[in-house]
Amino acid sequence: MPANGSSTSALTATVKDASGNAIAGQTVTWTTSRGTVVASSTTNASGVATSTLTSSASAGTATVTASAGSASGNATVTFTLVIGPPASIVVTANPTSIPANGSSTSALTATVKDASGNAIAGQTVTWTTSRGTVVASSTTNASGVATSTLTSSASAGTATVTASAGSASGNATVTFTLVIGPPASIVVTANPTSIPANGSSTSALTATVKDAGGNAIAGQVVTWTTTAGSVIGSSTTNASGVATSTLTSSAAAGTATVTASAGSASGNATVTFTASGQPGGAQLGWSEPACNGSDWAFDPYCRAEYNANVYLGYGNWSVAQVITSGNSGYYEDVILNVSPTVCSSGRLRFVGYPGGMEVTCQ
Repeated sequence: MPANGSSTSALTATVKDASGNAIAGQTVTWTTSRGTVVASSTTNASGVATSTLTSSASAGTATVTASAGSASGNATVTFTLVIGPPASIVVTANPTSIPANGSSTSALTATVKDASGNAIAGQTVTWTTSRGTVVASSTTNASGVATSTLTSSASAGTATVTASAGSASGNATVTFTLVIGPPASIVVTANPTSIPANGSSTSALTATVKDAGGNAIAGQVVTWTTTAGSVIGSSTTNASGVATSTLTSSAAAGTATVTASAGSASGNATVTFTASGQPGGAQLGWSEPACNGSDWAFDPYCRAEYNANVYLGYGNWSVAQVITSGNSGYYEDVILNVSPTVCSSGRLRFVGYPGGMEVTCQ
């Protein structure tokens, strides 16, 4: 009968004396080597006692013995294996902790049994995981065991792996431990991205450094360079993988490309230096100096001297030059290189006339 823990076999024991006479009212004791049996019964007028054998959930042969006094007899009943649907799945993982590097693996097993605890062979098992990746399907062997492989993600955390078959499922957990790799990516930001080209305005820079797994790298030295202006040359990332620096504009208009480097990784951002001086054609002033305390326009031998540096209030022009003008027929025309904060073009023209000088951005 089926080895399902519930099937039954009807038992009879006929008890006789040495002369072959049936013995009525005789108590008979029942035992079995497998399954369960009603332990005691009494013979009827024909000397027959009855009992019931219930199968175990595992396959095998039950030897049932009926005893009365010094006499006994037995019979055998076979419990045949009948595999039911999946009722339990036990999942194991080895090892239970692996590096979070996107390549480390853990070996998985799922043991599938029916309600009677019988291993189910040839059963398809579906695998899923909450983190990382897993071989999605496998089939149980003769021992009811299916295998799979879990591969870690590149980020730390705990993976819950679930094996399912029919309505049954089981799971196991595997920890992905953080292992920081070398710098693989750097994202650079600048705020603001446009500042005056005056040699003093600044833009705040940040560089976020991560490894190939997207993990922020703390304590990483970052080197800063720029194609224009000046920048603080080195800084170190904080716990969030962020390093900071400051870009200071040059006095000339243009675009600065700022690069942050760490190991073999680098990233960049651009900042525009905008001219803040007067446009071309803007007249900045007219000078009418006196000469020797009198009106120089009527003194043919007087020559006015005019210092462009003093006129503009700066002492660091790229060209320091005294410009002259007078009534003697000598009128000087000079173009000086100046800061974009004065003229957006960086060029300022001085023209001397009788009576003064005209100053115009080019």
